[in-house]
Amino acid sequence: MELRKLALFRKAVYEFRYNRFISLRRALTNSLKHSGSYRILDSQDIKRVRSSDTLFILGSGPSLNLVGDKEQQIIQQHDSLGMGLSYLFDYIIPTYHIFSQEINLGLDRGREHQTNLFQEYRHSYQHVTTLIGKNALFRLVHPRLMPEVFPENPNVHYLFSRPKGKYDHARGFDKLYFDQSLIYRGTLSVALEFAYKQQYKSIVLLGVDPSRWQYFYQDDPRTRRTLESTYRLAKGVPSDSNQDSQYVGMYRRPGSEGTLLEYLQGLTIYLKEYHDVSLMTGFGNGDLSPHLPSFFD
Repeated sequence: MELRKLALFRKAVYEFRYNRFISLRRALTNSLKHSGSYRILDSQDIKRVRSSDTLFILGSGPSLNLVGDKEQQIIQQHDSLGMGLSYLFDYIIPTYHIFSQEINLGLDRGREHQTNLFQEYRHSYQHVTTLIGKNALFRLVHPRLMPEVFPENPNVHYLFSRPKGKYDHARGFDKLYFDQSLIYRGTLSVALEFAYKQQYKSIVLLGVDPSRWQYFYQDDPRTRRTLESTYRLAKGVPSDSNQDSQYVGMYRRPGSEGTLLEYLQGLTIYLKEYHDVSLMTGFGNGDLSPHLPSFFD
């Protein structure tokens, strides 16, 4: 336990020194100017937010556009968690929202543009619980210091997830890996770890399309700069708006050789066999079918 606390302290110092999103001067100025209210939810508070056994996770893939009136009515009867720019999907106000965990959001231009996009949603999202990763906290993402990235009068929960396990490609995604943590690559795995800790019994993925590097807002002129930055920051991964380009999570990296699809397949088996939790995709004609069972079909 002491070693874990020491590791967390070192991580906090590193993120604060090298990756913080704003200067100390600006943080102090914002803190003194801040006049709104906010609430930080602890581990017990966040448990009380849950109101259903089913959680819908909203990604930004093009299949999110398959969600019609009938599906929206069903989703609104349960809990939901939006990721990234899913707030641009105006038809659903989720229970929780989590911004991208990627460090590239720390780049001034990308963060500024996404912050500007969110401004018109700050009021409608004031009853949505905002989830923030611990790294973002260490980078000074706090309602008093960066109020513009939060809803009005926000309820905020900071995610101190279990440490990511060491992936062995020869062994794959097995019980030994997931017993350590569900964290792997990207925001989706953080959302899934949160859903597991909240003890949801059914988790439904919407707008998760690993075979296409496309987004449901692909033709929205407001997101042109965000899309350009996303593709430009791919760090050598083949990427453009071409229909044949796979999502970045489908490319193998040293130390993270497993793809997003392999991760989800392994996790589906693990959750069902060892915890009686169903991980599903929304539709039978999406990228994750037939790898995952479908909820609506």
